Amino acid sequence: LVGTSMAAAERMERLPITTRLRRHGRRRETCDWQLDADLHLCVLRFLDRQQLARVGLVSREWLRISRENQLWETLCREAWRDKAHVRLVDMSDLVAGRARLALQQSIQASTQLHIDAAELCSRSWSFRFKRAAGRAWTAEDPWWDGRAARTLQFSSDGTVAWATGSFDWVPPMRWALEEAPVSGGSGGRRSRRGRNGKGVGESRQTLLRITAEDTQQGSFPGHLLIRHSRWGYVFHSPWAVYASFPLHIASDDSSLLDRRLDKLVEEWQWDEVHAYNGAEDSGDGNDG
Repeated sequence: LVGTSMAAAERMERLPITTRLRRHGRRRETCDWQLDADLHLCVLRFLDRQQLARVGLVSREWLRISRENQLWETLCREAWRDKAHVRLVDMSDLVAGRARLALQQSIQASTQLHIDAAELCSRSWSFRFKRAAGRAWTAEDPWWDGRAARTLQFSSDGTVAWATGSFDWVPPMRWALEEAPVSGGSGGRRSRRGRNGKGVGESRQTLLRITAEDTQQGSFPGHLLIRHSRWGYVFHSPWAVYASFPLHIASDDSSLLDRRLDKLVEEWQWDEVHAYNGAEDSGDGNDG
């Protein structure tokens, strides 16, 4: 077998081949390798996740061997090695000897477009403005200056806690999770907000609302949840990006740049930008 060690190959060459004669009038030859457990595992370590799953279709014995925890533990650790986030429940399953389940569930979870309040608050987040926010905002944004992005924490009491030094001044802010609209455009059903920042429904795409308490414009345009290839969470709007992992213009991959993210902005998000700007202009007029 390609990829096996020389010692394993030599052992395989010495294994007996048995011949079984005449079944239903025909001569049949089969190979009865009688591989010991260690050699089985040595061979199967070279298979990827899909191949290892297919091996179990050969026989009951191969099914049993293909589900050995140490095989899946190796695959699990390899899959998780460069990932931004792995759920605690999946890591617990791995420690408890359920590596196959841990890997399967973590891969499924990596594509989910829902996040609950507990998960949101358990992580440190990076923030940057998009170019569409305007020069006045990007000029003071450290990400655009080639430095690490600002960081913040979403607190369980619904407030936003920015890291010290992130802004010279920022009004008190609150966050809430909602369901994204069913369909794009202003004609789609609007999202439903969960009380105290809790999302409504787990099967729908999550929307993050940020509200500055000292302004009359209400919430900023909504930030829609997408997933990064390294399993991280990314909220984005036409104006801003929140990521559950560090952001830096020098190291961010192309999927995190404006030209890629802007293609994922929904029409209703732009509608909210126009509505917010209209409210801001109206407020400025009243003040004047």
